[in-house]
Amino acid sequence: MYYENFVATWSTFDPDATGTIQWHLLPKLIQELDEPLGYGKIKGVPAKEIAAFIDSLDVAMFNGNQIFFHDVARKLGKSVLDAVSESTVPELPNTIAATQKWRVLMKGGKFRTVERYHLKHLNASVLLHDAVRSLIFREELRAQVQKFTDLTSIYLSARPSPKGDGLRSRRGSIAKSSIEGSQQEL
Repeated sequence: MYYENFVATWSTFDPDATGTIQWHLLPKLIQELDEPLGYGKIKGVPAKEIAAFIDSLDVAMFNGNQIFFHDVARKLGKSVLDAVSESTVPELPNTIAATQKWRVLMKGGKFRTVERYHLKHLNASVLLHDAVRSLIFREELRAQVQKFTDLTSIYLSARPSPKGDGLRSRRGSIAKSSIEGSQQEL
């Protein structure tokens, strides 16, 4: 029953039945799968929670950032078995006959080896990219603010007003008139 739901949901994301989907579609797939494989009818699940769940699956990626149907189904099934048995079930060996046949068929293709990249590596690279972009933006903004501050301080201090500012000229005229007034009394 759950496997049929998985196949039907997968087919909406893979209409050509290639057996692979792009990595960025996996969170949507997990969101649409019924429980216990996915979140199903639970709405408003935070993206971070789904990303953490996907990272825990440790799904392998292949050329073009593709994810295999077989890998996702196997990892989701293992996560359900781990939850039901309340202990970790040992990983199935990667030398199952179907897997061996598939690898032989795809050997000449453009697919990467399983050991090379996993989805968590791609998620980490996206996070690093965002962090570097924000750091660069922050430094550029800081440089622009400093440039603006330097220009305004140069402009404001370069030419004092010939009349002076309003208070300085007023103080000067009051002081001048008081000095003149005291000299006239003498």
